[in-house]
Amino acid sequence: MTPVAAAEAERYFERLNDEFDAAAEVELHERDLAVANQRLRLRFASPAAAERLYPAVSHLEVPVAGGADVEFCIWDGRATGRSAPGFPWAPDDLTLRGAVRPLCDDRVHTSLEQLSGALICRHHASHRLLCWIPDAEALPWAARSSPVRSAFGWALATPSMPFVHAGCVGRDGNGVLIVGPSGSGKSTTSVACAAAGLDYASDDYLFVRIGEPVVAHSLYCTARIHDYDIERVPGLSGAVVGWVDGPGPKGVVDVRRLAPDRIRKRIQAHALVIPRPTGNSVTTMRAVGSAEALRAMAPSSILQVPQEDPRAALTALGHLARELPAYVLELGGDAMDAA
Repeated sequence: MTPVAAAEAERYFERLNDEFDAAAEVELHERDLAVANQRLRLRFASPAAAERLYPAVSHLEVPVAGGADVEFCIWDGRATGRSAPGFPWAPDDLTLRGAVRPLCDDRVHTSLEQLSGALICRHHASHRLLCWIPDAEALPWAARSSPVRSAFGWALATPSMPFVHAGCVGRDGNGVLIVGPSGSGKSTTSVACAAAGLDYASDDYLFVRIGEPVVAHSLYCTARIHDYDIERVPGLSGAVVGWVDGPGPKGVVDVRRLAPDRIRKRIQAHALVIPRPTGNSVTTMRAVGSAEALRAMAPSSILQVPQEDPRAALTALGHLARELPAYVLELGGDAMDAA
């Protein structure tokens, strides 16, 4: 990274910060969250952005007080009239994960989020993360159900607490991580467990603190369930608040409606469970080794979930696979059998 390029990254952060400050002078709404033992302040300079992004994380709300460990400054270009500064890069400057190469260095990280179209710029020293959205009212449910996921990953993930593609359910503060690639049944299994009376922390994305004990930290209280699975879980259809379009439509489930008293901010994890749909008539479980557990958990966690240091995240996932017993849950029969 040349000094000129490094200066460009910081200058762009400052210009983007000026745009947020100008938008916030007109209107500002603040919410504090407790996320994995850190206080995160969401500063919305647009009601539309707050209405569409906040519900999925609202179960983590704490009173606004004192300072915060990290600030997310979020605004909507269409609603506020404050745009992101002109993009000083070419299309081939973007990495496959959305990072803007000329605007990333050891002080600043800038990326484009594909689902939301959000431009996310983080300044490490200031602990401030800027998130500009072109039009909050046009955000699809795919983005609203797990809002600014990359921002959470860049801001909060550490070598000892990776951002993991997994669900988590349990009882009395203890439970299991539900891992596997997209389409393996993580969400249906997690939500069926919540409907059956278990505690729920996640169906798809969470932070996992590595150590003794291993602790899963919730991020979103929304789940995405294939349309053909919704009627299989009692009460699920009444908790659907939107739809994710695509070849296989998914209903966005507000778990607060399904199991309002069973959402947990953290659950101590004692095992890894790998769901696998089968054509069998009954649901069964069998123990597997750490290598199979890592193969089920690592690819989607590294490729789909933002990590500042993918190698460190892989090391942490390897530790989880070695330290926690793993089981394959062969799903058969009715979805509620898994619970």
